[in-house]
Amino acid sequence: KNEPGYPKPPGLVNSYWDRYGDGKLENITDVAIHFDELSVGHDGMLASVHDYAKFIEALLKGKIVSQESLQQMMEWHHDQKEDVDYGLALIREYTSYGYTIGHGGGNFGVAMEVMYFPDQDVTIVFCSNICGFFESPARQLMLDFARGAKTIVFKKTTD
Repeated sequence: KNEPGYPKPPGLVNSYWDRYGDGKLENITDVAIHFDELSVGHDGMLASVHDYAKFIEALLKGKIVSQESLQQMMEWHHDQKEDVDYGLALIREYTSYGYTIGHGGGNFGVAMEVMYFPDQDVTIVFCSNICGFFESPARQLMLDFARGAKTIVFKKTTD
């Protein structure tokens, strides 16, 4: 809470939730902001898609932390249930397009994923203002869209 207006900076979009799993979205912006106020210290960051992309690229290219710290962040531990590797604040996942390093998450009224593909030097950032906490048709549609974005990006880069 070190800047005026946090966590409600100018231009912040509304947040939505498909509470009953019936495909009908409710505006829960006030609830999402209140939850963020209560979650300072373990909740997400507020940033633009562009800033997330710049951040992950700078981090993984050694421009933010020392090489030693970056190596420590990328000491991977495999989670068989999720089929991903976890490091310190980073997740590595193997896809049909190569491996990606990044992080993602969801909360009341938001979901996001930042993926950097080092072999291709490609970054994909997906942010949504739909609740990423609970299963629902709207959440599933959002996840399918994010998966489809990878296909579109790599089709464009290989054409």
